[in-house]
Amino acid sequence: MKRLTDMTQKERVLHVLSRKNRNQLTARQAQRDLGIANARAVVSSLRKEGFEIRTEAKKNRNGSVEIYYAL
Repeated sequence: MKRLTDMTQKERVLHVLSRKNRNQLTARQAQRDLGIANARAVVSSLRKEGFEIRTEAKKNRNGSVEIYYAL
């Protein structure tokens, strides 16, 4: 299996979203953990390729709304 550093941005997002124990991803997590500056663009591109990625808005602990992506 490839290391995350050897994967494309799309592969990294799909890898994280397909994990059993971590099947959601925020833009902040994508930037911090995966080095993806524009998660929205990557998700949009994956949707165009046929992947059904849901977008959910949830309030975090601070009360601000955060966008979550999930398969």
